[in-house]
Amino acid sequence: MGPPTDAWPPHGPALLPSARRWPRTLALLILLGLAAAGTGIAVEQRSVAAEWRQRAETLEQQRDDAIGRSEALAAQLSELGTLVQLSAEDLANLEERLAELASEKARAEDRVALTREELRTLAERVASASRLLNACVDDLLALQQQTVSAFNRLAGGASVDVTPLNERLEEVRGTCTVARQAGADAVALASRLR
Repeated sequence: MGPPTDAWPPHGPALLPSARRWPRTLALLILLGLAAAGTGIAVEQRSVAAEWRQRAETLEQQRDDAIGRSEALAAQLSELGTLVQLSAEDLANLEERLAELASEKARAEDRVALTREELRTLAERVASASRLLNACVDDLLALQQQTVSAFNRLAGGASVDVTPLNERLEEVRGTCTVARQAGADAVALASRLR
């Protein structure tokens, strides 16, 4: 029998130290690659989520702005409807009063005290007041149509600038005020000519 050997491992050839580390290194590299890929995906998902959150906030702000403009237009439409109703009532009252004035005019022609010049002046004022009130009603109806159109565009998602409508509303108010004054002047003149 020969001398005893202390060779390790007892079975098979001895592995080199670098060969024993190779599977561990490969496993560690695979784990690091998977972790890096997972981190990249997580970062990308966070970025996409942030973009969607920003889009949602922008859309919410746009929706709130549209609601605010819609409410402002609805308030203007209501005010305009009231003005149209008042002007229509004024026109009906003026037409009624004009009929009365026409009747009074017929009676006045029979009276010697009235001159032709006074009657001509009264007729001109009545005609002027009637034209002005008709123009007021026409302007109010046109403004109402413009406002409804703007409201419909806003409801459809379009951007609407109400500044021109507000400016036009002020112009129409001025026209209607002049018309009412002309009607009052005609009535006052007719009252003096009785």
